[in-house]
Amino acid sequence: MTDIIWFAIKTRICIIALQTISNGLIPDHDPEVFVSPHEDSSNDVWLPEVNWIVETLLGGFARWDAQYFLHIATHGYTYEQTLAFYPLFPFIVGFLARLIYTVCPIMSAYYYSLVIAVLLNILFFVKAAECLLELSLRLTGNKKWAQLVAILFCLNPASIFFSAPYSEALYSWLTFKVMLETSDNSASFTRLVVPLSLSLICRSNGLINLGYVIYFALKTLLSQSKKVNKMAIVVRFVLVTTVALTLYGITQLYFYYLYCSHHNIEHKPEVIKYAINNKYILSGIRSNGSSPWCDKDLPLSYSYIQNHYWDVGFLNYYQWKQIPQFILATPILVILLHFCCNYIQQHTRYCVYLGLMDNKISKKITVFEKQIFPFMLHGLFLALFCIFFVHIQVSTRLLASSSPLLYWYCANYFKDTGINSLEDIRDIIFLDKSEARRLILCYFVGYAFIGTK
Repeated sequence: MTDIIWFAIKTRICIIALQTISNGLIPDHDPEVFVSPHEDSSNDVWLPEVNWIVETLLGGFARWDAQYFLHIATHGYTYEQTLAFYPLFPFIVGFLARLIYTVCPIMSAYYYSLVIAVLLNILFFVKAAECLLELSLRLTGNKKWAQLVAILFCLNPASIFFSAPYSEALYSWLTFKVMLETSDNSASFTRLVVPLSLSLICRSNGLINLGYVIYFALKTLLSQSKKVNKMAIVVRFVLVTTVALTLYGITQLYFYYLYCSHHNIEHKPEVIKYAINNKYILSGIRSNGSSPWCDKDLPLSYSYIQNHYWDVGFLNYYQWKQIPQFILATPILVILLHFCCNYIQQHTRYCVYLGLMDNKISKKITVFEKQIFPFMLHGLFLALFCIFFVHIQVSTRLLASSSPLLYWYCANYFKDTGINSLEDIRDIIFLDKSEARRLILCYFVGYAFIGTK
């Protein structure tokens, strides 16, 4: 486990260093995207040099959606479109940033948020790697293979998003933890309900993690074992889902309170000015016709925000100009779909019964192949959802942070190799005779490198 921790930390240091270098050498592409309004730079308490140092070292991470997370951490949910980004990660970052700023205000809250987000993501990434290692080891009992899986996760093609102020690293940790605990019938209520509940308020696709709780509860209830206390399973299932959905519901009520009711919220001058200049909807101020999602029978903001502000919807992204984005997303989609199609083809009968009726299924299927069915189903759903609904370039980071299938599939190609260091990876890329292994590592490392700019 210690080896994986250090390997994960080393890869994060490499990503940070590459980001710093590329951000200094390559000019930023400056499209008309959201940029969180900064506080007045004339503040006498700050040391401008400290802000400049942080911007120089970590400024490359503060791009695209990272701006939304940093804005929420610094200012809260001031603009309606920020509701697309769930609160767990930015609230943790914002709380720590304000706490440290109160004690030591040498730089702005924005830059404190940036530093804390990057540092926290190193921690979350290491914990995610540990969880994935433990999950893989539990399912197979093969320590070497489990280590390969964790190493590939540390090199994953969406690495930049696991270090930048995004929620990917935290979500991966929580999701892998849910997978780990649901695969163990002896897991305590607390060990399961905490990661599940938090994953629901970390990312929108956290709701899908409820599927693991439902599936393993059903599988246990339908098992032939007389040792299972089925009433205890039912009670635990009801309690876990109730707590998780309650926390999710509180989050949605908070969003409703911000944008669907009239109340006074004090916004900073720079926030108000930016809203006026860009015609944004501010929290606490609802005018006629604004925020139509508030009037729905079930007033959930997420789908409306995604469609209204980013045109997310069925096949909406299928445009000629987006072909390069489809090409970039192709590798991870091909890998996952190939894995899932092979599994379904080889174990059709098991899939028809959803893996719930072991007494009706051929004994040819291995224990591991039985155990990974819900993970296959989860990965297949996410891959198809990416293809038909989301902005396709999101596929790589969404799948890399949500499903272990990518790492399990690719680890099979490295069973007869030893990867323990970055030097081993270099040797495989340049010296290994296996084209498949070279392609996999070139894909992982190449995307991780390109993503730093």
